[in-house]
Amino acid sequence: MCMCVLIKNSRSRVIGSALKEIFKNDDPFIKLFERSEWRNSTLVEVHHQVVGQLLCMGLAQKAKEISRMILMLDVRPDTWRKIQFDHISLFSNITCPSCSLLFCLQCGYEAHINRTCEENMNYLIYSNKDHDLIQTLTWALENR
Repeated sequence: MCMCVLIKNSRSRVIGSALKEIFKNDDPFIKLFERSEWRNSTLVEVHHQVVGQLLCMGLAQKAKEISRMILMLDVRPDTWRKIQFDHISLFSNITCPSCSLLFCLQCGYEAHINRTCEENMNYLIYSNKDHDLIQTLTWALENR
């Protein structure tokens, strides 16, 4: 058996095991990952459904972990990119490993938990005196 298939199967089984801790054993998502029956063509939708269901259950940290696990699967580059965009849309804030700053992956500015990126950029424009920053933010808003 090819080493790539072994890696795919073992990573997929880890996701199945993680889902077993949350869902009933007969959940179709568990079987899908335990048996490595997912396909590149459907994995983006599966990712969105699994993570969305976990978020609805109030399990944000677990949803983020499983989303990252799915990103580690051996998939086609176009599939990985779509899953990455889905992950970022659901978990936009990340902590920089170098400086520990919490920032938004969607706009690149400090995390803004109670504001959209657009609202935050408008807030920064009106609360800032730095002319260069104001120009940059104005351009970013106009070219979104």
